[in-house]
Amino acid sequence: MSVASTGANAGTIAKEAIKLQGVASTAASAEASGVLSGVAGVVKSVRAAFKAKGAMEKWRGLRHLKKDNAAHSELLVRLAAEANTAELNARTANEAVEEARNDREGRTEEEWAAGIRAAGAAYEAASLIEARAKANFLRAERDLEDLTGVTKLATRKQVSKVAKEGGGGLLGEGLKGAGGIATVAIVATGALASNPAGWITAAVGAGLVLLTAGYKGGRAAYGRFQEAHHPELYTPEGEPIPAAKDSGDALLHAMKFWKKITRYKRQLAAHKIYNMVSSPHTDPALRASALQLMILIKAGYTDHKMERERWEESLMNPADKGNWIKEITDQLSSGS
Repeated sequence: MSVASTGANAGTIAKEAIKLQGVASTAASAEASGVLSGVAGVVKSVRAAFKAKGAMEKWRGLRHLKKDNAAHSELLVRLAAEANTAELNARTANEAVEEARNDREGRTEEEWAAGIRAAGAAYEAASLIEARAKANFLRAERDLEDLTGVTKLATRKQVSKVAKEGGGGLLGEGLKGAGGIATVAIVATGALASNPAGWITAAVGAGLVLLTAGYKGGRAAYGRFQEAHHPELYTPEGEPIPAAKDSGDALLHAMKFWKKITRYKRQLAAHKIYNMVSSPHTDPALRASALQLMILIKAGYTDHKMERERWEESLMNPADKGNWIKEITDQLSSGS
């Protein structure tokens, strides 16, 4: 695509240079430029159509996944009930310890001490069950919140991708291509000087392309500003938080358009999903939904030509963590 764009732009520059020099072959140069612009525009427009179609398919799947995620609320209700029951049992066991300490009448010293030990052991066991049940509930609650948030983010990204590919790609590049083709037709009929239809069409298309590029550039700059000014918001759990930059330094960082964003919404979302699918402590139902999310965004086993079992083993392998987080981040993008 870059080669095609460069060729088309080079043709336009050459055409304008010849016009400025008053060379008699202006029509020929305009025709050559029109051919280059037409071919490049049509090719890029077709490419954008396929990318928009792929984004629509992802969006439909993610919309269904959002509905499935809502069903996980029943899981939270069950885990909450288990945690409450475990807490009640632990409280009852603790009361039994106090009763054993106060029950000395008619008992020998050894019997009294044995009763306390038995009650204490029962309380310790009940406390462990309580702690495990509460941890399971809190983990599932956090995982469901993360899964829901990442699904929403992925859905928004695909909607954005459809809009950008449809506007700046399919329509914008298509109009640029049509402008180039119209230029060739105008030259062929000898009406170049009196009929600006090709240039107007191409200009409208170029405007849509520039508008899309400006939007993407602005969003990227904002992301770089946020990662520098508020790193605590986008640092994955368990990782050290970098020192935050003040507004001035963060703005300078935002202007470095050649630098990729390393800590922002997509990167954080990728870490959350990876942590869910790679942890042995994730509830099986929630893990299945997280794996389905990866499949929907084209980070699944078929996309990597792997058997499902091998794919899941790779996700559980710490050595592959960096590659999978990068893959999830890329697939969550609205621009890839």
